[in-house]
Amino acid sequence: MMQTISFPKKESLQAPAADPIMLILASWGHDIMQQCSSILQINSMINKEDPEEVLEFLENTLSRIWTLHHVARSMYQFSKTQEDGLNFIDIDLNEFFTSRKEIAQYLISYSNRKLSWNMDLSGGTKTDPNKLCLILDNLITNACKYSPQESSIEVTVTSNNGELLITITNDYPSFPPHALEKIFDPYVRLDTTGPGCGIGLSTCKRLCRQLGGDIHAVSTTTTLSMLVRLPIAL
Repeated sequence: MMQTISFPKKESLQAPAADPIMLILASWGHDIMQQCSSILQINSMINKEDPEEVLEFLENTLSRIWTLHHVARSMYQFSKTQEDGLNFIDIDLNEFFTSRKEIAQYLISYSNRKLSWNMDLSGGTKTDPNKLCLILDNLITNACKYSPQESSIEVTVTSNNGELLITITNDYPSFPPHALEKIFDPYVRLDTTGPGCGIGLSTCKRLCRQLGGDIHAVSTTTTLSMLVRLPIAL
């Protein structure tokens, strides 16, 4: 008679949690491969005789190159945010933000958006300019990414009562209050259809707090604004 053997129950095994850094790298790698695959189809366009078809392909290629630029910039920004320590130096506010305006115009010109830049600044402050650049570039890139083509990105920078106030506004549908509270959490994305992995706004919040300030989001029925407050240290 065959004896029935019962095996002892084993504890259910759980897969190890995914490394967030590896998830980010995988997302960027996927975005790069996807865009490059489309651009490499240029060989099929060499013998095309329809100029409209060629023009459409070139326009799409320019858009894909912009996406690659965004991914590469995100990788650079992420690497810089991993650096420890702060390097506070004296900066002139007008000079600093005038130079950043030129960078912003460059970023926005390739995304088919318009820039409105308003400043009311005086004096200087002591801050880490590299971290401040990362905050600005990240927010402006996000505004381009999540706003309609040919819309305006409005940047306002003022100094008042010992604070530096930066507001970046773009067209965007209204957010429910609970969503606004979560957009600064890591890996939360405004839109999952485009490239990205949801670390931009959480990085901005961390950098703002490193500089002694904070960032908040305000939504209307048609716009989304990022409000940055930083102390002016003399």
